[in-house]
Amino acid sequence: MFFSVIVPVYGIEPYVAKCLESILGQTFGDFEAIIVDDGSPDRCGEICDEYAQKDGRLKVIHKPNGGLVSARKAGLAAAKGRYIVNLDGDDHMAPDMLQKFRDAAEKYGMPDILSFGLLATDGSEYETEPVEEGYYDREKIREKIFPMLILDKRGGRVLHYLCGKAIKRELQEAVQFTVPEGVSFGEDTCATTPIYFMARSLYVCYDKTYIYLKRTDSESTLFKVKRYSELEHALTHLDGLDASQGPADFPEQVDRYAMMSSFIFLIMYMNNGKPGCLPEISKHLKGDVLRPHLARARFEGFSLKTRIIMGLIKRGNAAGAYYLYKSVEDIKRFLKGGGK
Repeated sequence: MFFSVIVPVYGIEPYVAKCLESILGQTFGDFEAIIVDDGSPDRCGEICDEYAQKDGRLKVIHKPNGGLVSARKAGLAAAKGRYIVNLDGDDHMAPDMLQKFRDAAEKYGMPDILSFGLLATDGSEYETEPVEEGYYDREKIREKIFPMLILDKRGGRVLHYLCGKAIKRELQEAVQFTVPEGVSFGEDTCATTPIYFMARSLYVCYDKTYIYLKRTDSESTLFKVKRYSELEHALTHLDGLDASQGPADFPEQVDRYAMMSSFIFLIMYMNNGKPGCLPEISKHLKGDVLRPHLARARFEGFSLKTRIIMGLIKRGNAAGAYYLYKSVEDIKRFLKGGGK
């Protein structure tokens, strides 16, 4: 079997049918799809069972809720394909996605990783790797991918998503089962990073075959103070990786990841956070996990405003960073409105 498509499902009843339809509509048919119902409280499990009855290539695993990492592990444990394709249950695949993966794999000698582009359902956004299309051997992976594996000094990074890729099963197995199930932020980064440590070959294509849904109600768009605890958990895992086969500056990249994530969380807090969280945010910024990473983080080419905000974050001054950012954005909106 060429592909195992792993689809974790939880609380996405309005979207899961379209996802499953896109799997069954693939022009390349040598695959199995393992749908993991992660204790979904809605009708997701029933819908998945209905589709599995229609086509034997769909297999459904029902399990108690354990989170995304747990669901991916359950799917991977049952997988038999040469390549693993990860698909979120509220996204879908272009009809020729697996065909293009297969054609590229055979053309380029079965690379360890195939990475294609991602497109928003409304066409408003798309993402591709920030490197040239083509085949990368181990030397080129070190030269082109490693410098921005987590985050380079200018904020650039390769696509850290598991989705949009086909990964040799033995490679993902070697990594996925080591990711703690409690990791609920940076789950993909914690998996793709060591996968790249081990990868001997990679094929990059800009074709946008993975279609992701932009959801304003998604948990990933909402601010919660626990995001800082989730970041700390991910950082602890990344710090513990054996990076001897990875980038020489891997610790510095993790430092920048800590800073950029903390910066983004403050923006999210400004957009939809509940008032009164700034003291608790400061506690996390000054905590034993985040503080040393933030203190060491160094960037280049950022604006003066961003550098000042990052300086305040390094000092654990969440209120100062928040109000400076908010004031600048308020001034921008005022000027854009003609000063009215």
